[in-house]
Amino acid sequence: MSLRKILTRLRRAEHGFSMVVTMGAISMMLISSAIAVQSVLSDQPVGANDRDRKAAYAAAEAGLQVYVHKLIDDNTYWAKCDGAPGNGLNQPWDKTKNATDPREWMNLPDNSARWTIEMLPVSPYKICDVKNPEASMISPGTPTFRIRITGQAVINSGTDSAPKYVPAGPKRSLIATFKRKSFLDYIYFTDFETLDPATFPTALAPGKTTLEYAGNNPNGTTQRDVAAWGQDACANYVYVKAVGNRPDGPQYRTDQRFKGTATATTTGAKPAAVTYSCTEITFSDNDVIQGPFHTNDTPQICGSPTFGRSPADVIEISGPGDTRITDKTQSWRNNCAGSVPDVNFEDTTKIKSTVGTWKFNQKKLALPKSNTSIKAEADPAYSFIGRTTLNLTSSGIIATGTRKDGTTITKQNIGYPSNGVVYVDNQSCTATYSTAQPDLTRTGCGIAVVSGTYNTDLTIAAADDILITDNVLRSGTAVLGLVANNFIRVNHPVTNQSGCATDGSSSGAANATGSITNLEIDAALLTLAHSFIVDNWKCGNPLGTLTVNGAIAQKFRGPVATGSGKTTSTGYVKNYVYDDRLRVHIPPKFIDPVESAWGIQTYQEQVPAW
Repeated sequence: MSLRKILTRLRRAEHGFSMVVTMGAISMMLISSAIAVQSVLSDQPVGANDRDRKAAYAAAEAGLQVYVHKLIDDNTYWAKCDGAPGNGLNQPWDKTKNATDPREWMNLPDNSARWTIEMLPVSPYKICDVKNPEASMISPGTPTFRIRITGQAVINSGTDSAPKYVPAGPKRSLIATFKRKSFLDYIYFTDFETLDPATFPTALAPGKTTLEYAGNNPNGTTQRDVAAWGQDACANYVYVKAVGNRPDGPQYRTDQRFKGTATATTTGAKPAAVTYSCTEITFSDNDVIQGPFHTNDTPQICGSPTFGRSPADVIEISGPGDTRITDKTQSWRNNCAGSVPDVNFEDTTKIKSTVGTWKFNQKKLALPKSNTSIKAEADPAYSFIGRTTLNLTSSGIIATGTRKDGTTITKQNIGYPSNGVVYVDNQSCTATYSTAQPDLTRTGCGIAVVSGTYNTDLTIAAADDILITDNVLRSGTAVLGLVANNFIRVNHPVTNQSGCATDGSSSGAANATGSITNLEIDAALLTLAHSFIVDNWKCGNPLGTLTVNGAIAQKFRGPVATGSGKTTSTGYVKNYVYDDRLRVHIPPKFIDPVESAWGIQTYQEQVPAW
C-alpha cells in the first residue's frame, strides 16, 4: 500500500475519534445539569422550611411587642392573667401531658403567621391566679414575671387565586422576663433637686424663730414658719412651659421668696426682716456619679461633674426642664453664669466629663408614702421600737434596744432574720428633725443606728431615721437595703455646737468624736420623705471621701459638704458607684416605685418550641 493511502486512512480515523470526544463532553454536561437540577429541587423544602421558621420567629416577636404595648397602657395588665377571650393570652400548656393544644392564637394581619402567649407562674403555683397574681406570678426576691410567646408559620394549602391558610408550619417559642422600673436601677435617684425644707430652720434661719408676714400665705391667712413655707413653695418640680422669655406656669423655685420677720436672739432687740429663697443644690466639678442616674426634676450643674461610667449608663431627666423660650426643651440648668441660669436645650456638650447616655422627658417614678409594707414582714424577734443599735457581724446582728413586745436587750447577738427583714418602729416620736444635734431631743423615735460588716441578704427599715455611725461593708455576695421613712443620716457631731447652729458656719466648730473620715457604705439607700444627708454638713473640717457602693434614692437632694469647684470646705467629697448586681439581686422586701412601669429584662428562644 502506498504511503498516500495510509495517510488518508489515518485522517479518516481521526474524524471518528473527535466524535467520541464530543459525545463524551455532551454526556458530562448533561450529567452535571441533572445533578444541579436535582440539587435545586432537593433544596426547595429546606429553603421553604427556613422561610417558615423565620416567619414563626417574627410572629413570636410580634406577639411580644403586642404584650409590651398592652403593659405600657395598663401597668396591671399582667395581673389579669389570661384575661378575656380575643387577646391571645393563656394559662400555661404542658404538651407532654395534653396533646391537644388548648391555646388561643392570634393571626398577623397578612395571615402569614400567628402567635399565642402563656403566663408562666412561679412554683408552687400551676396557673396565673387572678385572685392572687402577685404570689402566683412575681418571682420571690426579684420583681420579675415571665411569659412564653410562641409563633407559627401559616401555610397556603390552596392556590394563589383561592388561598387556604392552614397553621401547619413550624413553631418557635420565646421566654420573656419582665421587670419593674425600680429605684435600684440607678446609683442616684431624686424626686426634687432642692434642699429638703425640713432643714430650712437651721440651714436658712439658724437660731431664729421665723414667721412670714401676715397675708403672705397664698394658702390662707395663717402665718407659716420657714419649714412650712419651704414645703409649699420648694417641693415643686422646676420645669414649666414657657411663653416668650418668661413662664406661663408656676414660678421657678429660685423665684420663690419667703418674706417675714425673724425673732431676735438678743432680748429686747428688734425683730429683723428676712428674705429666703428655695435652695437649689448643684452638681459641680468634683462630683462623680458612677452609674445610671434618674431625677424627676431638672438638675442644676456647674462645671464638669461626671455622670455615668460608659454609654450603657442612662442619665434620665424627667423634665422637659427650665424652659424660657417657646417650644424649646431644656433638661438641665447651668448655674455658673449668675443668678439666672443659662438656657441649654438638651445640650450636654458643656458637661465635658459626661460619659453616660442622656435621656430626656422620662416618666417620673413616684415614691411610696411609707415603708409599712416592710414593717408587716418583720418577725417579732426583729421588730423594735425607739432608738435601736444594730451592729452587723459575720455571725449575726449585735442588737441593743427594745423589742416591740417590751423585751429589752443589750449587745445581744440575735443572728440574721430568716426572711431578711428588721424593722424599727416609733414609740412616742413627736420632735422634728434638726440639723444641729438631731438626736438630743428625739426620744422615742424609731431610729436604727447601723454599722458593721454583713454577709447575709438583709433589709433594715425605720419609721423615722437610719443613722450610720461607721462603715457599713459587704462581705461576699450579700446585698443590704436601708429604708427610712424620713432621713438616712451620716453621724457627724461637732464641737461648739451652739456656734454651728447659730450661723451655720465652720467657725469655731470642729469635728468631734464620732465623726468618720473616708466613710464607705455598701448598700441600697432609700428615704421616702426626706434625704440622705450628713449631720452638720456645714460645720467642721473636710472629712475626706464618702463612698457609696450600691444605690441612693431620696425625696430631696441631701447635702454632704460645702465648697467651691474642686475644693471642699466641710463634709465629704462624693464617690457614688452603682452596684450592677442590684438589677437582679434585690434586698429582701425592698420597695418599688408606685405604679412602676414594666419593661423587658431579657428574652431568649426556648428549644424545642411549644
